[in-house]
Parts: sequence; structure tokens; C-alpha cells
Amino acid sequence: MSHAWEKFYEGARILAGEGAQRKRLIDAFTHCISGLRKEEFPSALQNEFEDLMVDVTREEAVGEEGTIQATIMKLSDVEISETIDRVLSLFSDLARLKR
Repeated sequence: MSHAWEKFYEGARILAGEGAQRKRLIDAFTHCISGLRKEEFPSALQNEFEDLMVDVTREEAVGEEGTIQATIMKLSDVEISETIDRVLSLFSDLARLKR
């Protein structure tokens, strides 16, 4: 199993858990996904991962929160759902390419 697949699996489990979507998305990124590097992904998925990370780190950190939390806190409910879909799609692609 690849490290990227394992971390996305852990992130998907967080996303499927209980609690508010926004909080689960922040947790999935901060605890599982944000520590990954694009080089850990198959070449076909590196740009997709990099784009995702750019999109969730575009806001400046405020106080104790990091850029991921600052960005996700500013997303609309629709953007939260779209970002979750992107995470799950990338996880699915990792699983497919892992075979």
C-alpha cells in the first residue's frame, strides 16, 4: 500500500464520520492529507493533488488556526461538499491505480 493511499483512506474515514462536514473536512486535511507531497502520488494524479492543496491553503492563517482551517472556514456549504467530493474522487483514483 502506498503512503498516499493510506493517508487518503484515513481521511475518507474521517469524512464519513460524525459531526459537521466543515469540521470533518478540516480534520481530514490537518490529520491525514496535508503532510503528503505530490511526489508520493502516481504521476497521473500529482497535478490533481497539488491543485487540491492549493485550493485549501489559499487563505492566510489567523491566530492559532493554520491556512487549511482559515480557508475551509471561509468556504460555502456548496464548496465544502465539492471539496469533499474531490478528496473522495482522488482517493478512488488512488485505489484504482494501486491495483
